[in-house]
Amino acid sequence: MTLYALCLHPLLGPLEDQLKGINIGKQGEKISVLAYADDITVFITCRGDIEKVHQAIRTYERVNPGDCCRGLGDADYAFGN
Repeated sequence: MTLYALCLHPLLGPLEDQLKGINIGKQGEKISVLAYADDITVFITCRGDIEKVHQAIRTYERVNPGDCCRGLGDADYAFGN
C-alpha cells in the first residue's frame, strides 16, 4: 500500500492544492481528493475543476509512462444539485 501511495502522490498533491473541494465537519476541513485501495474520488465543485483534473492526469501520465497509468483517464462522473 505504501508503494501505491508514493506513486500517486505526484497526482494527488497538486489536485489537493488546486481544487476548491468541499468543506466537511464542524471545523470546515477542506477535502478535494480521497484515495483508498485502487479508487480515487475527486470532489469537483465548479466546471473549471474538470479541466484541472484532466491536466493533472495528462501531466501524471507524461511523467509516469507505462502500464501503471493505463486507464487512469477513465472516469465516472456524478453531479449533485
